[in-house]
Amino acid sequence: MNIYIKNFNKISFFCFLGLTYIPLNAEETWIEINEGKIPPSVITSSKFKGYGFVNYLDLKSLVKKKDITYFNWNTRLKKPNGTLVNTDFDASKKGGRINCKNKTVYFSNSFTPINEDLGALPYAMWSEVYPIVCEKNNPKWKFW
Repeated sequence: MNIYIKNFNKISFFCFLGLTYIPLNAEETWIEINEGKIPPSVITSSKFKGYGFVNYLDLKSLVKKKDITYFNWNTRLKKPNGTLVNTDFDASKKGGRINCKNKTVYFSNSFTPINEDLGALPYAMWSEVYPIVCEKNNPKWKFW
């Protein structure tokens, strides 16, 4: 009889844990990739002087097909005071692709190597995205 009580207590404990941790209906999982200032050479209006940007990657959108990984990414403007510009985040998201085998990113109908030749800002972005979307065994990001 004593063994039945112990088993009942264990089962009750695990059922209690199941009730306290109700699964969430999670949708997108955006993480910040990098941020920086918009270079003065890119700014055509004095309205955006001192503005920055933040790049995001949607981890839930990752789809791997052979050597190519497809994903959604986005950029938001950051005011000089550090607050983000309120924009329609869903309407501005973009699709990206990286060939993990060749370490190339898809631009203008062709794959381009991810190296310094891309330019400082694009290289900073894609060199951060590459290990996240292409690493299989030891991802560098954690959720805890």
